[in-house]
Amino acid sequence: MKNIAILGGTFNPIHNAHLQMAKTVYATQKYDEILFIPTGIPPHKSRFSDSIADNYHRLKMCELAITEFFEYKISTIEIYSDQTNYTIDTIKELKHKNPDNKYSLIIGADSLMHILRWKDATQLIELCQLIIINRPGFDSILEGYIEFLQKEYYADIIIIPMEKTAISSTQIRNLVSDAKSIEGLVPIKVEEYIEKHQLYKYKHTHKGDLTKLKERLSKRLTEKRYAHSLATMKASSELAKYHNIDIYKAEVAALLHDCAKCYTDSKKLEMAKRYKMDITPSEKENPDLLHQRLGSIVAMRDYGVTDTEILSAIECHTTGKPDMNNLEKLIFISDFIEPTRKSFYAMENIRELAKHSLDMALVAILESTIQYLLDQKKEIDERSLETYRYYIEEKEELKWLKNHLKY
Repeated sequence: MKNIAILGGTFNPIHNAHLQMAKTVYATQKYDEILFIPTGIPPHKSRFSDSIADNYHRLKMCELAITEFFEYKISTIEIYSDQTNYTIDTIKELKHKNPDNKYSLIIGADSLMHILRWKDATQLIELCQLIIINRPGFDSILEGYIEFLQKEYYADIIIIPMEKTAISSTQIRNLVSDAKSIEGLVPIKVEEYIEKHQLYKYKHTHKGDLTKLKERLSKRLTEKRYAHSLATMKASSELAKYHNIDIYKAEVAALLHDCAKCYTDSKKLEMAKRYKMDITPSEKENPDLLHQRLGSIVAMRDYGVTDTEILSAIECHTTGKPDMNNLEKLIFISDFIEPTRKSFYAMENIRELAKHSLDMALVAILESTIQYLLDQKKEIDERSLETYRYYIEEKEELKWLKNHLKY
């Protein structure tokens, strides 16, 4: 019987903060080994894979990173799977193959706050001990929320403090793409591997390209639609300053968010079929809704945008989606509040709200949109409803935390 702590992730690429987490957990002397599980198809990632290295490369980098640590092992249980990888399914398979082993799951404190939204969360909590890597700023939140999970779900939770490390895979990819050094951020063997195989060298738009993008877009959209795009870009740029979001990414995503609006409904349907999209009932009734998903493809195909965050923000700017990142929220909101939009009784309140809370502005826009569609007896896209339900639950969760935790 072994007591095994699992550290899963995309590892795109694996870096020194990952190794520090493993080292910190192993140093407790409670675990026989640390099992790294690089994922194949993570449920939370965008379908755009230009910045995600091939499975073989990510696995090889993990192997190189841990060669000097006998206590670290790697499992290929997920990376060679052709299915979306959910933690509960991986744990079940590991338990089936090694029923005597005890498996614990290493996660960050921020992930713990959302664990009840994971697939089969209750069963996962029953099967696994949760090892929480406590990052600065979560102490008071953890105390109350862990008590809640222990009382309501009988969760087995251990907290391990670790100094904050300002390293992320996104940061490393961006540095490589900009031909800058990543020395000290990844093990030397991983650095050499990235250079040898020219990983993360994909092109991306640069600030000097904005003028070119505007010129090209102005020829593809109607004068009114192009004016709306410029107004959305202005709104996104101003809002990005309030929320410390990359202004250039916000401007590019906002400028191109409607780049597929120029196509007729029949052309949109034809393109969706060509790109093998699953068309939702609301898109079938109103094909114009397809412009957000087609927009991400057109932005990449016709405008040379390869930044996955920008593409993802374009892809969900009309309906939203659960668990949006800040850039995605920003574009969704900017599209709604831009200054040329027809004003209504709540518009100014939403514009002001957006400066203080993206989440609250997002919910207010969804409520307004859904109510309007109900009044007009129009089809409501299921993604909008799913997004609204997600953030209402999020808001209730935050309300619970505020009422029950000591700050």
